[in-house]
Parts: sequence; structure tokens; C-alpha cells
Amino acid sequence: MSDNNNIINKKFKVKLDSRTIITLSNEASLAFWKTKYPNLKILPATS
Repeated sequence: MSDNNNIINKKFKVKLDSRTIITLSNEASLAFWKTKYPNLKILPATS
């Protein structure tokens, strides 16, 4: 079996403002959006 099958893609759902929710794939993206929207909220993960 390949180790690639065991990699978990962690995604972040982020609420930027009252109308906008985006999905980010890495923490670098999260850091970028945090500078643009300092009051953003990370939403709970859903399974």
C-alpha cells in the first residue's frame, strides 16, 4: 500500500464576515486571510 493513501488533507472552513465562508487547504492560506480579515472565525470541522 502506498503512503499517499494515508495522507489526510486537513481543510479549514473559515467565516470571513457575516456572508462569506471559504475553505482553505493549508495554514499558510489561513495566515494570509487572517491579515485581511482579523476577526475571521474558524468553523468547527464536520465529518
